[in-house]
Formats: sequence, structure tokens, C-alpha cells
Amino acid sequence: MNDFESKILEHQTYLYKFALKLTHNREDAKDLVQDTLLKAIEKQNYYNSNLGKIQTWLCTILKNEFINKIRKDKIDFIPIKKLYYIQDQNELPNLYDYNFIHKILRPELIGFLQGFSYKELAKKLNKSIGTIKSRIFHQRKKLMKLLN
Repeated sequence: MNDFESKILEHQTYLYKFALKLTHNREDAKDLVQDTLLKAIEKQNYYNSNLGKIQTWLCTILKNEFINKIRKDKIDFIPIKKLYYIQDQNELPNLYDYNFIHKILRPELIGFLQGFSYKELAKKLNKSIGTIKSRIFHQRKKLMKLLN
């Protein structure tokens, strides 16, 4: 085991807690952490300590692995535009809480979680990139407050 591998293993517990918040499933969280650590070892040449902490870099990898898993498993999200037009709770898939979506999960955040870039969201929603970034920041803050 080299120095880099020892460094990343120090963050394994933190990554597991983060993964558990995303997946809400212990086994999926363990798998996600394992995938993250393997990807970090594979891509260790890309880590630059001058650009940020290793924990931040690992969390970014974990988040991206989680998004890729969602895409791979084809978990469907509600299309961005449809959020504006939903009138009836029966239009939503059972896993979504109608009130929760309208209070927290706005089109910007849904799109961001689906992997759209700020630029793509700005174009799709006909808003400035600054507006999109600001809205996503505040929506994520609200979401984190509710989850904690």
C-alpha cells in the first residue's frame, strides 16, 4: 500500500456516511464507497493537492459514481419541464411526494441531479447561468437542512 492509498483510506468512514445519505441503503453505500476508492486509485494522477483537499476530491468522485449508477440503472426522474405543469398528485410516480417536490425539488435542482451542466440548464430554462447557480445553491441548502 502506497502513501496515496493510505491517505484515501483515512476518509473511508466519511465517504460511507456521505454515500449512506445518498443511497439510504447500507449495502449500496458500501458498494459506492468501494467504487469510489477504486476510481480514486485509478485516477490518482489527476489529484492535485494545490487545488483542494483530498476529501473534497473523493466526495466529488463518489457523487459522480452515484449519478452514473442512477443513469445506468435507468432510475427515472420527472422531466424538468413537467414540474411546472403538474396539477394532480396522481400524475407523479409513487416514489415522489408531491408536496416535497414543489417545495424543494425545483427544475434547476432536478436537472443538476440528472447531470445537466449549468450552461445546459440555463439554455433549457431560458435563465442566466448566475441565476441557475444561485437557485441550485439555495435549493441544495434547503434539501440538506431537511435531510439533516
